[in-house]
Amino acid sequence: MKTLNYNIIIKLKALSIITIIMLCQSCKKDNNCGDTSDVVNNYFISADDKAKIPFKGNDTLVYISDAGDTATLIGEGKNTRTEQKITNISGGDCAKNQIDKKETISIEYNGNNNELNKILYKISGNNERTLIEYMVNTVYSNDYPYYFNSDKFYKDSTLIKSIFYSGVILDNINYKALYNFNYGFLKIEFKGGKIWFLKI
Repeated sequence: MKTLNYNIIIKLKALSIITIIMLCQSCKKDNNCGDTSDVVNNYFISADDKAKIPFKGNDTLVYISDAGDTATLIGEGKNTRTEQKITNISGGDCAKNQIDKKETISIEYNGNNNELNKILYKISGNNERTLIEYMVNTVYSNDYPYYFNSDKFYKDSTLIKSIFYSGVILDNINYKALYNFNYGFLKIEFKGGKIWFLKI
């Protein structure tokens, strides 16, 4: 009887050892995924591009039209945030994520003149280069400031208080604006409407 129990115990121990060895071998197979550390992409706004933001956010913009009207737009502050997007970039048992961190600065101005009542300026890091998005009233546009110094944009200037200020022309379906890195929108010309000049 003792021999029978002893044989059963030996067989159970041997079976346990075999099971542990097989489990360890399958663990080794599962760990053949290679590098499973997450891929992190930081799309932050460069210091150079931040220095070119023409708006403070807590200031007031005053525009005078070619007809003598005034539009006063009050800054709602500067909102800086970092958005994070996580995407699974691997299949099967080998988990790996891509984490994209994108910095965005938004500055909004609002006023009560129906002809010029909103300017929204947003700059954000991008996988290619910094992106500027802007809205005048309800018309949205975007561009890369990298191109502003290239031949892609027509350059122009305007006379304000006997001084010429230069910039690039941002043209879309509803308006044409003269944009400057120091002052923002120097001139906004609505197609079929008034021309508004920034009071400097």
